[in-house]
Amino acid sequence: MTSSCSSDDIDQEEIQLALQAAKIATREKIRSRFHGSNDLIHRLFVCISGVADQLQTNYASDLRSILKTLFEVMATKPETEDREKQKK
Repeated sequence: MTSSCSSDDIDQEEIQLALQAAKIATREKIRSRFHGSNDLIHRLFVCISGVADQLQTNYASDLRSILKTLFEVMATKPETEDREKQKK
């Protein structure tokens, strides 16, 4: 039974590693469509600004400001994590 348990543990570990590799590959594939984080943020900002304007809400400029801040924070987070991983 011990060998089957350790075999199951190894299988789970391999599955987790494969899932992690797939997530990273997907993220890199998506990000490769853009020249950089600034380009990605700009395109998202333009798309969302367009939606906000189409909705003709009184809060379109507030929405753009909030989303711009959010995307800047989220876009810089993976780069920071990648740099820390490269240092190790």
